[in-house]
Amino acid sequence: KTVPTDQRPEAPPADEAFWVHYGDLAPEAGALLDRLRAEEPAVWTEEGQETNIRLRRAFHDSLGVRQIIFVFCDDLIRQAYELPWWDTWAPQLRPIFQTLGISPNQVVRCLLAELPNGVTIPVHHDTGKWSLHSHRVHVPLITSEQGGDESSQVVFKVGPTADALERAQFPAGHAIELNNRAKHFVQNNWDRPRVHLIFDWVETTFEVPRLKLRAGQDVFQTRRAIFLNEPAD
Repeated sequence: KTVPTDQRPEAPPADEAFWVHYGDLAPEAGALLDRLRAEEPAVWTEEGQETNIRLRRAFHDSLGVRQIIFVFCDDLIRQAYELPWWDTWAPQLRPIFQTLGISPNQVVRCLLAELPNGVTIPVHHDTGKWSLHSHRVHVPLITSEQGGDESSQVVFKVGPTADALERAQFPAGHAIELNNRAKHFVQNNWDRPRVHLIFDWVETTFEVPRLKLRAGQDVFQTRRAIFLNEPAD
């Protein structure tokens, strides 16, 4: 992942996988979905997240993608920030990591993302040092059937270049690792919003310092960095 796939000097191997199916997490994903449904719709709103901290993801915000952030790191992956809901949602999040053999301290970004119907996140690859050193995992909670007519489904495509994308299957309740340094895009042609748990984890040999943030803490954010206007815990 050190170089985006479309910038490699040589063509990728024919058998290179740009997404990997980890397995079926239906019980664990179902428990998280139950918690989400119990707290909707307020949990997606600014008022409903007053006991958490709202961070911006500028591009996604501009598309109307709503989010609930639990952990976030700066682009240089110098610090991982644990938001208050990282602890309060632990009973629903931790079993997912445990089943996959991932320690919570290995998770450097974690959020729920709601992609509205009719919205497309265009072809791109992720940037920032964090994307070089982490594994990106999606666990779909609410999504359409996968495969078949793309005009009425959530469609995710990935590949080495923008003109060589293939559809990847992201079924509900399953965990899938995506090479987010490869080109990818998602289009929601379904008749309702799509919701995924998305998280990034690092190997145990790559240690990232962690800070716990308090609800209401004053945070200043730029495109590449996060600053605290007061000490964290």
